Amino acid sequence: MDGHSHLTTLLLKCFYNKECLKRGMNLTCVDPLIKLKLVKEISLVSEAFKEAIVNIEVEEKFLAELEAKKLKVSCLKKDYREHKEDKVAQTQSMDDQIMQLQLKRREIFRALETIHH
Repeated sequence: MDGHSHLTTLLLKCFYNKECLKRGMNLTCVDPLIKLKLVKEISLVSEAFKEAIVNIEVEEKFLAELEAKKLKVSCLKKDYREHKEDKVAQTQSMDDQIMQLQLKRREIFRALETIHH
């Protein structure tokens, strides 16, 4: 049984005890042993709460780091696409220059052939 449900059970024993009902449901009529268990359970619940707070802080930090990494990946993808587009444009420009040089070379060869003939 976990600490929360055990604490609930003890509280129910306190408040639904026949003596307590007769006296107006206060903790003065509760068995001292049950009171002691309640105090111990409250301490355990308090520790569990503190642990939960720490876990939440750790999880929030993890999620913030994850979001930052997602943003970084997005930026890297964008940079990659832009770089790739630049390289494609540069390659196309080089291909165009090569084609122009090949055309020029053919023209020169044709001109040389007509001179030699």
